[in-house]
Amino acid sequence: DFAATASPDLTFGLAWDITNGANIDLDASAICLDANLRCVDLVFFQKLRSSGGGIQHGGDEREGDEKGDDEKIHVNLQAVAPNVKYIGFGINSYSGQELDDVSATSCHLFDSRTRRDFATYALTGTKMLDKKTALVMGMLYRDGAGEWNLRIISEAAMGKTVHDNI
Repeated sequence: DFAATASPDLTFGLAWDITNGANIDLDASAICLDANLRCVDLVFFQKLRSSGGGIQHGGDEREGDEKGDDEKIHVNLQAVAPNVKYIGFGINSYSGQELDDVSATSCHLFDSRTRRDFATYALTGTKMLDKKTALVMGMLYRDGAGEWNLRIISEAAMGKTVHDNI
């Protein structure tokens, strides 16, 4: 339950490294669904800001050569549009590599201010990601009282873009 956290600001971070000398393009995305599970907004490398402004993508990284997180999505829970009930966080291999084969790949959801992790996921060498190019890591959702909560989904899939995995 994120209501108990000191900050309503969260960040989804995705990190990876150049693998076997090749630049690899992984992409982090946020899929916003309404109460009927209809997609009402997307935040990804081609749309860096949600329509209501509560979710902001830090920009596309196409190589995996940054220190720490290569891509980040910032979420201000107080500014998320009221019709958004679910925010799913996904990863796609735009360049087509299987996620388990990409070096030092991990993602995490953390408090933007304190940097305390709520959830972490190591992808490299993870057997369930063999032959898979996408992962829905988890989702934030509003409960009946309107408080934000986190559910880990850990669903592997195929797809090069967020559109393939909605």
